[in-house]
Amino acid sequence: MSEWSSWIQTHPIQAAGLGLIAGVAGLSALGVLLVPIFIIASADPVLGLFAVVVVAMAGVASARHRYDGAAATQSPDPVAELEHRYVNGDISEAEFERRLNTLMETDAALGRLTDDETETQQTEYETELT
Repeated sequence: MSEWSSWIQTHPIQAAGLGLIAGVAGLSALGVLLVPIFIIASADPVLGLFAVVVVAMAGVASARHRYDGAAATQSPDPVAELEHRYVNGDISEAEFERRLNTLMETDAALGRLTDDETETQQTEYETELT
């Protein structure tokens, strides 16, 4: 679960208020964006249609970019997640080491890590412990 999801679950009233504020801000920004387009469209309908198409294309491009970015962040690094849980005290040091070794063995077995990368990660972890 992401940090935002847990915050929203623990603070539903504040989350609703922020959603309301964001919605009003978004509608205000949309109004500011559309007023010039309506002015252009009343002066020259063809130019107004062109402006609407440009704004729509920009919106679609922005949505795709946001979706691609969200898809890239959906698969967090398992080692970073494990470190986060250890730092928060969710798991003990022995459990952390056991799971870290399991992750490294799995990555090596799947061919994601070369021998050099595995040794480097183990050495970095051992250095951090001392």
